[in-house]
Amino acid sequence: MSGPSAYLRHRQWEPADPAAAQSASANNVGVRLHGDGDLAGAVAAYETALELAPDDPAPLNNMGLALAQMGERERATELLDRCVAAAPGWSTALVNLGRVRLEGGDAFGCREAMAAAAAADPANPLALEGVARASLATGDYAAAEAAAFDAIHLAPHTARLHALRGAALASLDRFDEAAAELRLAARMAPDDATAWTELGVVSLLREDLGSAAEALRKAVTLDPGNTRARRHLAVLAAAKGALEDAAAELEQVLDAGGLYADALVDLGVVRVAMGHREAGALALEAALAADPTHARAAECLARLDEQ
Repeated sequence: MSGPSAYLRHRQWEPADPAAAQSASANNVGVRLHGDGDLAGAVAAYETALELAPDDPAPLNNMGLALAQMGERERATELLDRCVAAAPGWSTALVNLGRVRLEGGDAFGCREAMAAAAAADPANPLALEGVARASLATGDYAAAEAAAFDAIHLAPHTARLHALRGAALASLDRFDEAAAELRLAARMAPDDATAWTELGVVSLLREDLGSAAEALRKAVTLDPGNTRARRHLAVLAAAKGALEDAAAELEQVLDAGGLYADALVDLGVVRVAMGHREAGALALEAALAADPTHARAAECLARLDEQ
């Protein structure tokens, strides 16, 4: 998403009210410090503003955003809830509230806030982007694709929106359309490892192994710690019959702590294919221990027991 300046609000002085003028001044100092990256200093300035004007939406929004950036999501949510109550039609504050909710794992709460933001300002692409991300997280892929499409209409040159729509299309099994969107995102933002990763994943699903290899290697070059790209490079190696390479790549993913259950399942399948049945079963059992609801792990273990 955009940087802090897209979400901060300067407050104009109100000369007839000295307290309001002092609050506005403190808020604007906070905005400057916030923009400079001094989050602690910004929070102190916003606190001063709120002591003088406790229900002013501007410092409530700004301090909530700063606290979210500092990882204090509970306090951030409290302030943003107060802000939305004080200014219920302010789309920017609703977007901020939605973002904090999503970062805290509340995808449904995020979607509610983002939908309200989009209703308050239908021309706000950040609100539509938030609806799309929350819809993806809740499994409503059609809604995610529609919201991303509408956001692209408002901001057609924003690469992450094309990547977002690509992810939604892939989730709908519309792989050719997804690949086209993700290629566009990668062209628009060639240093974005996420776009290359998702392009590689979709290319694998389309069985375009050459494009998959190119995209995934580009993603890993840009971000060596990209466990999603590395995991799919392992899947690609396995598809080509390079089982030892696949196992080594998966072990690196697991050493990095990424995609734990999924990578364990992949490793179990690869080990079984290499003839190491017991080691494969141990990896699959470990995947189920990490995620007892992992359907693929359970299915693979069941098939192994039948052999």
